[in-house]
Amino acid sequence: METQTIIMPRNVKFAIYGMWISLLVSLVANAYQAILVDEARTGLVELLMSAFILGFTLFVYRQVARGVNWARLAFLALLILSYVLSAIDPAGMSQVDLVALVITAPIDIYVVIQLFGARASAWFLSADEASKR
Repeated sequence: METQTIIMPRNVKFAIYGMWISLLVSLVANAYQAILVDEARTGLVELLMSAFILGFTLFVYRQVARGVNWARLAFLALLILSYVLSAIDPAGMSQVDLVALVITAPIDIYVVIQLFGARASAWFLSADEASKR
């Protein structure tokens, strides 16, 4: 039985790069906020929750890169959730958070457009079918 290699479309590669760039900007902003602004105001529970969320995010990103369709949907759900939580209390956002949001929002929009376009959708569905065989 011959296995067929399914090549990732270029737009999906660029979307994955965008995901990593957006995550990196957010991590740098959070580290700056925690270290230089809040001066170790973060407790153990917040640190553990952040580590769990980061670990789950990295897992989802890895699955997106492997072509797993549910991970693409999970990424979208996480993205929407993060923007909804940001919109609930915009006055509570720091200047660092606002700068990170201004940088990451266009990247995130680009990523969603690329991940849910026709070529990307076809690739994710074919990768899912190939993994079921």
